[in-house]
Amino acid sequence: MAGKKKKKKKKKKKKKKKKKKKKKKKKKKKKKKKKKKRSQPRRN
Repeated sequence: MAGKKKKKKKKKKKKKKKKKKKKKKKKKKKKKKKKKKRSQPRRN
């Protein structure tokens, strides 16, 4: 019918479950220490 407003169905809001963020353990990269050849110190 032309005068009637359609009733809007209220959408039930779904409660979002908060996901617990898993902390990623960062893998530490082992840096290979380069052995510096000790030469004469640089003079500026």
